[in-house]
Parts: sequence; C-alpha cells; structure tokens
Amino acid sequence: MSRPGGTISCVPRSDTGADHSVLVLDLRPSPAQAHRLDQALVAAGNLRRALTRFGLARLRDLHQSPEWRAARALPTGLDAKGKVVDAPARKARNEALNAARTTRRLSERDFEMVVLELRRESHWIAEHVPSSSALAISHEVWEVFERHLFAGGGLPRIRPPRLVTHLPGSSRDEGRGPATPTETERALARDKNPPQERRPKWAGLTLQQREGGLVLRLSPSRDRGRRLEVTVVLSEPGDPDYERERHYLDRPDAWRTVSLERRVVRGRPRYEAHLVARLAPYRAPGLYDAVPSARVGLDLGVSSLAAVAVEDGRVAAALLVTPTNAQREAERARALKHRRAQRALDRSRRTTNPEAFGADAKGRPHRGSYLPGHRLTKSQSYRTRAARLADEDRRRAAERTRRRNELARAVVTEMGANLVAEDVSVRPWQKRWGRSILSFAPGEIQGAIDTEAKRAGGPGVTRVPTSLALTATCHCGSRTAKSLSQRTHHCRVCGNTPVQRDLHSALLAGCVRGGAPTFYLDVPYATRVWATGAEGPLTAASRRPGVISRQSSKRRASAQSGARRDRSSRRSTDPLVDLDGDRVVTSGGGRGPCREDSPGTGSPLTERVLVSPG
Repeated sequence: MSRPGGTISCVPRSDTGADHSVLVLDLRPSPAQAHRLDQALVAAGNLRRALTRFGLARLRDLHQSPEWRAARALPTGLDAKGKVVDAPARKARNEALNAARTTRRLSERDFEMVVLELRRESHWIAEHVPSSSALAISHEVWEVFERHLFAGGGLPRIRPPRLVTHLPGSSRDEGRGPATPTETERALARDKNPPQERRPKWAGLTLQQREGGLVLRLSPSRDRGRRLEVTVVLSEPGDPDYERERHYLDRPDAWRTVSLERRVVRGRPRYEAHLVARLAPYRAPGLYDAVPSARVGLDLGVSSLAAVAVEDGRVAAALLVTPTNAQREAERARALKHRRAQRALDRSRRTTNPEAFGADAKGRPHRGSYLPGHRLTKSQSYRTRAARLADEDRRRAAERTRRRNELARAVVTEMGANLVAEDVSVRPWQKRWGRSILSFAPGEIQGAIDTEAKRAGGPGVTRVPTSLALTATCHCGSRTAKSLSQRTHHCRVCGNTPVQRDLHSALLAGCVRGGAPTFYLDVPYATRVWATGAEGPLTAASRRPGVISRQSSKRRASAQSGARRDRSSRRSTDPLVDLDGDRVVTSGGGRGPCREDSPGTGSPLTERVLVSPG
C-alpha cells in the first residue's frame, strides 16, 4: 500500500525550483532479499561513518592551521546587528577563509573523490552500495558540514552503521537530444566540443516496470549476479490509495529519484521505497473547486490556532483549535510515562556499564556523566524497552502529521486560501518550552497551511509585522497590553462583548491592508465587521473548539440590528449557544437563545466538525 510522504529528503539540485512530492511504496522482500537489503544499509552506514570521520579530521586540521586563524582575525565587515557595513572587507575575509578551507580538502568535490576512493578500497561495500548511491551519501554528509561551516550548525555526529536506515539513490538522467545551432555556435566560440546526444539513463537504485508489476532494483556493480529486485506492493482498483498511486506511477517521465528506507513498526522491520516525482502532491478531484474567497486571519499560539474568515464586510466563519483540559491531562500523563521509560533505560545502561560513568557532585560512584572512550554494552531488556519507546515516538509523530494535514486542509477548503498572520518566530517558544512544543507543533501547522493554500491557487500565508500588536489592539483602534494569562478581550473604550483573545486577534488580522513594508490595520473596516454581529461566531467557536462556526447570510440584517443595541444590555450576559440539529443559534443581544424559525435579533450560525481539537 502507498501513502504520501511527509518530507522530501533528497531533491535533485537541477530541480530545486520545480514542484516535487513523495510517494511511499511498501516492499515485499523474501527473507534472503531482506538480508541483502540490511547488508546494503549497513554498508551505507560504514561509508557514511568513514566519510564523516574524514571530514572531522580535515575540520580539526583547518581550525589549527595558521591560515585559518589569520583569516578569522581579519575585519568581519559587519555591525553589531549582523548587517554588512564594509563590503570589501567582508569579501576579503570570505576569500581568505575559503582559500584555507579548500587547501585542507574541505569541499564538496573532495568529499565526492574520497567517498569513491573508500568504496573502491572496500570490496564488500562495493558489492552492496552502488557508486551513484555513494555520491548521494557524500552530498548528504557534505550538507551537514556545510551547515556547520557557513550556517552556524553543530558539529556532525558519527552514527553507528547498524542504526542507518536510509540508502539514497541517484537522480534519473532524462538524456538530451542533439545540440542546437545556438549551443554549437557557443561551444565553438569557446573552442570546446558541442554537447553530445545522450539517451535516458537511471542506474544504481531504481524502479523498473515488470510484467508482474513494479520492482525496486538494486544494482551495486556491473556484475548482473549482484542485482536484486524486490516486489513493490501496489493497490488494487477500488482501494482508497489506488488513485493516488496512479497519479505518480502513470507518469514515469516525472520520476526523479528513489531511496530505500527501513522502519521498525511494532517490533518488525518494514522496507519502503520513497519515490520523488516532479509532480504536485495528489489531491482528490474537486477538492479545491469550492474554496471560499474570504480573507482569513490566523493567530498562532504555542498550543492553539485561531482562524477567522472575513468576507463582504462580515465574519463568514470562525475556528479555534486548542486542547481541552482532558487532553492536557492525557498529554501530561503520556509525558510522565515517557520520562519514566527514559529513566529506566538510563538505569539499565548504568547498571550494565558501571565503569563507563563517573561520580556525581555528591561523590556517589557510577551516577555521574559518561566517561569518553568506553564502549557501552546494551542488555536485551534495554533493547526491548528502547524499541518499544521508539515505536511509541513513531506513532506519535505519524498522528501529529495526520492531524496537521487535516487541519490545514480544513482551514483552506472550508474558510479560504488568502490568509494573513503575524510574522512570529517559533524559535523563542522552542527555547522556553523545549520538546513539549511538539504536542501541538505550531511551526509545522503554519507551514502546512501555507503549502495547502498555495496548492489551492491562493497566495498562501501573508506575514505581517508584529509591530501591529493585534493581540493588544481592539477593533475600535485602542491598544491595551494584555498578560499571557488574560485569555479574553474586553475593551473599556468601546465596551465590546468579551470574546476569546486569539479569535479577536485573528479577526483583526483579516482586516489588515497594504503590502510590505506598509501594512496597516484598517480600523474603520474592522469596526464595521464587528458591528455585523461578529461576536456570535467568535463566541460559538470559543465554546466549541475544533468546530467551524459560520454566520448565515439570510439573517445578516437582523444581526446588524442586534449588534447596534444598547451596550449595557449586551454586557448583561454572554451570548447563549443552543444546538438545534445541524444549526447553532445564538442571540446577538445576549438575552437568551432564539430559534431560527422564530422572530428575534439572533445571528444564526452553522457548524461543521472538521478537526480534532487536540
């Protein structure tokens, strides 16, 4: 069976500007074929470890060289905020640093040459890893060193070969036709040969069509006896994934690269082929045919998401996604159980290897930090617990990805593809909350919504500066700072009905006008939107997390009249919400529930449960 991939791990550099997606295909290897696949993964791990060690040795040599120290002593050409103030000095320093780096063989070309040399020297690796996969491994290792050298990333880490579960493949060569007259003229002007005609070629780790279906072929060398072909499990007509598979498999010309992955699911290994295709991700036919044209304001928090759609001067829909108290308690219990399992693993590791740990601050032996140079022995109970813990983390990540995609699809298809949000950074939240932020993953949710909106033909998420202070601003234009514990918005200037602060901030985001760098909040427009009965859908959304509440257009006039009532009567009680089948009815004046078929000043709302609040 197939399923869409979560991330694209390897996209050919020539196609970085194109649209790519991943199809995950399950493999059905025999025991002998599974052993060959395991050997290929271990060989790739050995190759990756040897190349990483080479890079770390070159890196230490570079840092100790006088050329590097002299280049580091040159003026940076930057000010205190990191902006370039002296371009010539900056250029001279970079050239000196790059000269010292290339002298010590720290370049992508050097890594390619070293990995091919390592593969030739080890006949066992050459029998299991194709040269094209070895080059792909060198590119992945070099990217880690590149982040360390140029982007401030940490030092590359050496992983044990048996923990490597990824074997990359090479990009598919589409070939080319004869040289055009322009290419021939350009080549002759440079005293070079024109480009030659080349047939399409795909070697190493590939997908091949056979009479029985599709197979994953591994050709580590020219010896045909070493070729391995593993059957790919395909869906039958009528299965839920059949149309998705056909979207990718019916276009072999769009295939770019394939990689081998091994996962452990419930204690059993599962082998997969990840196919990267130059195609947009599959979406069901008609999914984006009825996307509303509303402008959707977003307010993203550490554990919440508020979305308000503003269309034709009124609130068309509102949504608040936040975990309930029961879900928070379940998450705390899960985190406590996870921490206890980690402590049990630590105790098992220390008991099995007492000499590998020093004393702690109180002088108690074997309770301190790890002493470098010792090889840790892992007991069978440790391996069992670690596998169970890894499987739990895998299921949690898969559930988070599924929930994120469902939420993004619901926001775009049911509310609109023109979205506006404050340009907040998730990094401070990560520093403050740590890994607990993964329970909601706000950065992943915002990225998924932006991607889904662009798939639907919209502009995506427009990020406005945080200097607008939408959380502290009222729709009347007054600004009052709020503490993080204050979860409702109530303005003393205009005396509005108290509403959930995130929903009100999302409403104001939908009323932002202008373009970069002159974004501004259209206060008169926000005031008119609020006067049409905006508190009704906002209140309904806050009381029903995970439910999109809509305001009916046929009672818009009655909603406007109810919004203009005396403020004192509106502040007497909160709007009451009553469920009537598939309809949610709320009174605009807050005097009690009114039915949709009875006369009154209520603002009728419709609801649709689309997403899980957790």
